[in-house]
This record gives sequence, structure tokens and C-alpha cells, in this order.
Amino acid sequence: MKDLDQKHRLFEILILLIILSGWFLRCIGIELKPYLNGISNSAEKPVLSIKGLLDGTTASSAEAWMKENIPFRAIYIKFRNQIYWTIFNKSSNPNVVVGKNFELYEPWYLQEYLGYTRIDNNYDDTLKNMEQIVRDLKYIQDKLDEAGKISYVFYTPSKASFTESNFPDAFEKNAPMTDRERFCDVLLQLFDQYGIRYFDSVKFFHENPLDVTLFPRSGTHYTWAAGITAGIAMIEEINKISDIKFRKVKPIFTLTKKPIHPDRDIFNVLNLVDQFSWQEYENDRYYDVALINLENTQKAPRVFIQGGSFQGPLRYLFQNSNIVDRYSYAENKIVSDCDGERIVDRIEDISIGGNLDNDVFIFEVNQFAANNMSFGFISRMKTYIEQNGIPSDQDCRRSQ
Repeated sequence: MKDLDQKHRLFEILILLIILSGWFLRCIGIELKPYLNGISNSAEKPVLSIKGLLDGTTASSAEAWMKENIPFRAIYIKFRNQIYWTIFNKSSNPNVVVGKNFELYEPWYLQEYLGYTRIDNNYDDTLKNMEQIVRDLKYIQDKLDEAGKISYVFYTPSKASFTESNFPDAFEKNAPMTDRERFCDVLLQLFDQYGIRYFDSVKFFHENPLDVTLFPRSGTHYTWAAGITAGIAMIEEINKISDIKFRKVKPIFTLTKKPIHPDRDIFNVLNLVDQFSWQEYENDRYYDVALINLENTQKAPRVFIQGGSFQGPLRYLFQNSNIVDRYSYAENKIVSDCDGERIVDRIEDISIGGNLDNDVFIFEVNQFAANNMSFGFISRMKTYIEQNGIPSDQDCRRSQ
């Protein structure tokens, strides 16, 4: 028993020496601080005041600041996360779950697929809101048609829809029993009911076997090779039904050992020690992308795309080829238009009038986000067009 107590004391002394050595190294200008992925709010340095001492806010802020600024913090976090991963095959990040075969998921994609999000009391209200969005979209589609323009919806896949065999057991066992339809299935029914033009990439991927990986195990998004393949298929559809023509381009996908962003976006936020953990994914297929322009003479359209992060491959296609004359986009609250790329605080800050001189309008919606398509942008665009109409040609400007 005495030997055990001595070992405990030695262990405590060792931990104390490690902590103190970190402060000592910092004082002499040496600090090891590997980068941590993910979003975090920085704690403000505490300000000493009598009021803060009396009400405890100074102590609380000092504790928060110390936790964030302790020497070797990033190293401690990485090694703690590595223990979870190596010994238990688990994630220490609540926003990442590990499935079979080391398939990584953001939990809300699994919850949406398995019905967790369809059992709350707001289900019927959500359906009504979705129908209103589609009605607004139909109004926009008709008005753009009248102005000689065109709109199209790019319907993109959730990882959960293609990797069910690798779901974590706990999610499947605890999935609620419900007959309610997935919101994404309801959305497609509404598209058909109201005559919305859309490209169903989920159906496309099911019906067209790919030569490239659809979803990497280490990421939440489809590979850019898969996304560009679907994007070109959608563009070919638009070319068939519209007088507005995109130029042709040929994609070349080359296997590479180095993942291309965002192929390992979930893995990165695990904040592991790479050399101890990445070997699980070393045999996966990742792709570098090159685009070859097949024509240069035909007049190309001006394009505006709005949606979420799954429009990334489409943006890459437009940015790195001459398939379009010009494009602008709004990705959640990241905006690129004639004012440059910037982050806006609200969806209301995204210009409507400043983008109406485009020829083609593409609205991307992912299966996961079907219950809140466009984050309110479509309804704002409908209201703007009602009040201002669509000019046949206008300069790109910021306008509300």
C-alpha cells in the first residue's frame, strides 16, 4: 500500500514538473504549439478589478484563460485524443462519431437519415414551410423564364445515404420508429408537384457507377471528382433544354496519396497525432483535379449559385475552366460577387439586385438541409423580384 502511495506521489510530481517545465520554456522564449483544427472562442485575458473579485467573474475568466493558455495545451489535447482513437476507436470530439471500418460522420447526418429529426412536434410546420419555399422558387423560375434566363436546382447527396453499412451500431439500435418521410424525399415530391427544374445527383450516383470514390471515409463531403462529375452532368441537362449554353470541358482525375480539401475535413477536427492514426486511410483513393477546355468560341453564360458547402466542386468547375463567362456565389454566409469575397453576418446582407444580371441561377440543396433550403435566400429573392422585377440587363451592383 505504501509503495502504491509513493507511485501516486511520483506520478503527481511528474505531472507537476511537466506543467512547470512548459511555463519555464515559455519564459525563455521556447514553446511547442501545434495547430489545432476546429472553431473555438478565445478566452479574454482577465482584468483585475474589485467588482470582479467580489462577484467571482475575475476568477472565472482567469480560470478560462489559464485553461486555454497553459503551455503544451495543444500537445496534451492531441495525445488525449490519440488515446481515445488508438485504444477505444472512439472520437473525443462530440461532433464526430466513428463508424465501422473507421468511417467518420458528423452525427446530425446520421440523425437526419435515421429519423431522429422527424419525431419532434414541428414536423407538420416544417412541411408547410418547405412548401412555401418551393412556391417561392416556382415564382422565381417563372419570372426568370420570362426574362430569358433560367434557374435550376442542384440536389446533392448526404454521406449517410451511401454508407449505411458503416453506421455506428449505437445510432442504428437507438433510432426511433417513425413512418414520417425524410424531408429530402418530401422536397423532391414538391419539386415534381410544382414543376421545379432540378438535377437529382443522388439518383445520378445510384444509376451511374463511378470510376472515382463518392465519399471518403475521412470526410463529410463528396469528393470533388464525384461532385464535378455530377455538376457536368447537370450542365449537360441545362444545355439540352435551354438556349443558354455552357461551354464544354473535360475533367481529368488523377489518383494522389494526399487528400484534397475537404476529403479529410472530419478527420482534421479530431486533432490526432497524424503519424499514429492516418494509416487507417492510407489505402483510400483521393484525386487531384485538372480541367481541359474543349471550346473557346461559343458565348458562355454568367452564373450565380447559392447553397451550402456541397456546391464547392461546382464552384471549382466554374473557377478553373472557361465553361462560364463569369460566376458569383453565396455559400451560407460566404459571398463572392462584384464586391469581392467576404463573410456577411446575415442572409439578408447578400445582395439580390446585384446578381440579377446573371443568365443562370443554380440553387444547391443537400439532402441533409432539405427542410431549410437556401437558408431564407429564396424567399428574399422572391420578395425582391415582386417589388422590383427583373431588368433585362443591369450592371452588377450591391442592392437590396
